[in-house]
Amino acid sequence: MALHERRYPMKTIQILAAAALAASLGIPALAQDADAVKSALRKKFPEAPIDTVRKIPYGSLYEVVGNGEVFYTDDKTTFLLIGTLVDVKTKENITEVRQRQVNAVKFENLPLESARPSANTPGALCVIAASIASNVSR
Repeated sequence: MALHERRYPMKTIQILAAAALAASLGIPALAQDADAVKSALRKKFPEAPIDTVRKIPYGSLYEVVGNGEVFYTDDKTTFLLIGTLVDVKTKENITEVRQRQVNAVKFENLPLESARPSANTPGALCVIAASIASNVSR
C-alpha cells in the first residue's frame, strides 16, 4: 500500500500537527529560556561575570560561560554544576571541549605588529609563543 493510500486516524494527524506546531514555536522559546536563565543568575549572583547562556542537549541543563569558565545550571537556576560534564556514551569531556572553544585565540586577532622576527625562522614559517598572566581581565 502506498503512503498516500494509507488511512491515518484523525487523532494521529492531530497529534502530529500539534507536535509540529509546538516544535516550531519552541525554537524562539529556547532563546527566551536562555535569557530568563541569564537574568535569574545575574539577580542571584550580581558580581559574577556571565557572558553567555545556552541550552545544551544534555537533560535540562544550560551552559553558562563567564570570564572564560564553563559551568552548568537548570532552567530554574536551583543549582550550579561547577566541574566536568562527561558524555558517558562517547566518553567525551564536554566541559573541556567547550572550554577550549571558548578560550581559543584566533590567529587574526593576535597583535602581530608587536611580534619580533627571529633570525632562525624562515619567512614562510610563523611560530607563535605566548604567555598569558592568570589575572588578565577579559
